[in-house]
Amino acid sequence: MASIQRMFDFGTGLVPAHRHRNPDGSLGGWVAETASVDPSVFVGVDALVSGEATATADSKVLDEARLTGHAYLGGAAMACGSALVTAHASVSNYAVVSGQCVVAGHARITDNAVVEGWATISGWVWVGGDALVSGHDDFAGYEQIWVRCGRRHHVADMCSECASPTARVDIPA
Repeated sequence: MASIQRMFDFGTGLVPAHRHRNPDGSLGGWVAETASVDPSVFVGVDALVSGEATATADSKVLDEARLTGHAYLGGAAMACGSALVTAHASVSNYAVVSGQCVVAGHARITDNAVVEGWATISGWVWVGGDALVSGHDDFAGYEQIWVRCGRRHHVADMCSECASPTARVDIPA
């Protein structure tokens, strides 16, 4: 079924957009005509995809989550709550961003990682493995946060089996 194009204000003025048709046939949230959302993606009725953002591969944009800029969501990843994924940020491979968190810059959230609460991930930060970033955590610049032992950890409480005692490794600029 073809979608009907209308104008929608994503916060920067009216742009051509349409409501996404979800895989189950339900009517989803607004998607700018400049954005790309695969038919396998579920977009919640209050979720927004704008700019040149891309959502692919069975990913989910739920609740009031927003993808904007050149953001990427794929590999069965999920953005929910009021999460914002923007700029050139990427969330992939079963990762979850939720709550009021912001993922921006060139940040990468991948491989089952969870970013939640009011956390902010920006710059060139990579979060992966089973890492949990939550609360008011704020990571920017060049950092890598990775959990390798297979158990969910908060970044402030890593175990001895992980790559480093703190699992925070500076990445050279």
